[in-house]
Amino acid sequence: MEQEPYIALENFNLTWKFDEIKEFEVYWHRGLSIFTLANYFKRTTDEVFLLVMDLATQGYIRARSNGIYTSHAEKISTNLSIARMKKHYKRYDVLLGYSFFWRTEDIMTFQILWNSNWPVCDIAASLNREVIEVAILVVDQASKGKIQPREESLFGKDGAMDAIIRKSAS
Repeated sequence: MEQEPYIALENFNLTWKFDEIKEFEVYWHRGLSIFTLANYFKRTTDEVFLLVMDLATQGYIRARSNGIYTSHAEKISTNLSIARMKKHYKRYDVLLGYSFFWRTEDIMTFQILWNSNWPVCDIAASLNREVIEVAILVVDQASKGKIQPREESLFGKDGAMDAIIRKSAS
């Protein structure tokens, strides 16, 4: 008998109002950290992190000098601007198009590889998943205490999030 698939992040609010997204872009480019943004928007830091990851992979925002932490203010590029989004949207669903469904055995494999400090890109290849889908599972499992942060950052040997985003977007 086949098990029900596990749904990652099912208790997260991944829908944002379009006006919030436009406001987020301004504050992101002003250099506010995801912790400050989470407080301002009354969201969890995980929800803000997922929004950053989503907007960055789609090319709406770019990596900053200090990443998710407080950074220097930057000019908003009209090429990247969220204003390019269709204005008739009233809401924005984060990570639309990626799978949140996982088999139990894949989650167990993920946990072993994560604890062995495998890079997220290598975990994704091993599980035949998109890098962003593995990042979704990282946030899900960390929020439930199933995995712990690693010494070499969230992304292990891969390094910074912008490297992951570049690999995911290519």
